[in-house]
Amino acid sequence: MKYTVVIPVLNQLHYTQQCVQSLLCHGVEVSSLLIIDNGSTDDTPAWLASRPDLRSIRNPVNLGCGGAWTQGALASDSDWVVLLNNDIVCGHNFIEAQIEAAQKYGLEVVSPSMVEFELDYDLAAFTPEFLAKMRAPCVKAGSTGCVFRCIARCFTRLDSWTRIACCSVARMPSSWLAVNAMG
Repeated sequence: MKYTVVIPVLNQLHYTQQCVQSLLCHGVEVSSLLIIDNGSTDDTPAWLASRPDLRSIRNPVNLGCGGAWTQGALASDSDWVVLLNNDIVCGHNFIEAQIEAAQKYGLEVVSPSMVEFELDYDLAAFTPEFLAKMRAPCVKAGSTGCVFRCIARCFTRLDSWTRIACCSVARMPSSWLAVNAMG
């Protein structure tokens, strides 16, 4: 299954490096990553330039998270687009598990269960137990807003203003219902 992980960034290089490292450590191919730099003024542009293996797009201005997600989704040629914030640290197999669940339930947009804590615990030890607890639930409304997967055609079926609005309000459950209703 082909997917692109779109990660908008605006400064916060440390978070971006942690996020990318967690993805790579858990088997995500570097070619699947697309970093959208929303006009960073810290060391982010230099770090991205030093990593020619990472695809990136540099915007001269901050398009916001939703605008960058949309930009990345439209630049993707994948079947699935993973929309991810740069302050996320990921466990193993999280993308494949979400896409499998989406296919199982006939969904075009999925959002994972999420744990929000300081990373002061052993993520590798915690992940298998958490995944076992969360394997069965499927809630068909609501969102965490910081990480979700959607089938790429969701973006191409919408006009550009709707795409931006839909991503910009991703924290709102109504945006999920709007995307899911497009069927």
